[in-house]
Amino acid sequence: MNTKTIFRLSAVAALISMTSCSKNINEKPMIDPNVIRIDAVHPSSANTRVTATGFENNDQIGVFVAAEGSILQAFGNSVNNGLYTYDGSQWNPMRTYYWNEGKHDIYAYYPYQELVDNVENISFAVASDQSTPEGYSSSDFLWAKAESQQAGTSAVKLIFNHIMSRAIVELVKGEKYEGEIPDNAEVTIHNVVPTASIDISTGSAGKDNYAAAGSIKMQRIANGKYAAIIVPQRIDTRRPLVEVNIDNVSYLMEGTISFKQGFQHSITITLTANPQQAEIEIGGGINNWD
Repeated sequence: MNTKTIFRLSAVAALISMTSCSKNINEKPMIDPNVIRIDAVHPSSANTRVTATGFENNDQIGVFVAAEGSILQAFGNSVNNGLYTYDGSQWNPMRTYYWNEGKHDIYAYYPYQELVDNVENISFAVASDQSTPEGYSSSDFLWAKAESQQAGTSAVKLIFNHIMSRAIVELVKGEKYEGEIPDNAEVTIHNVVPTASIDISTGSAGKDNYAAAGSIKMQRIANGKYAAIIVPQRIDTRRPLVEVNIDNVSYLMEGTISFKQGFQHSITITLTANPQQAEIEIGGGINNWD
């Protein structure tokens, strides 16, 4: 037998094998156009890359898919409260959801709730202690809608919006305030209802009229600056609204304000040597607080 011929045949076989492997490695997986795929965009990353305040690994959203122009219901849609989980790069459904014929409207919300038996009245409560990152982030309810969607190889882009309100309290020194504003000051929002009633079909939210008012401890985001997520509501009567506690000295301020859905509202507290003479100034709202 010719040994050179054997070597040549072996080399050709190896080359064919390498070419085949290379082709398999570079091949992209086939995309089934009938499978509903989601690309969720957090409000904080609508114009930039996702940050620490954006969607994170293991975040979950609820998705409804209804025939275009139909009335969204809790049950009887193409997809009813479908669960999608973020793995750090893409959103994976609990099970595979398929398109029906025609065009559809897609509704989505965050954070996911296991039971939704009334899409026009989802109950959601913001945390009473938002001084920690966990308490603050868990209070942010997001909503998105994409209209006239149909089967295809592209994922449906869902651009989420904040439907709660956000309060920013800034502490500034008055003329007679001595020293610097300490970094251990505690700020609390009083007399706000922490429970919301949310309509998934319209993305609207308001306070639960049957829930009691409470207090929310704010998160320090910078020295002298505090933030909290508030259920949209109007406070008409003058009552204690903001309390600032510095070294066991309490500044209690009254005020009226309308916390609008999706808006950020600024409240400035001017501190003085006498807590009774501190001043409060409530500014206008800013849409899209990111």
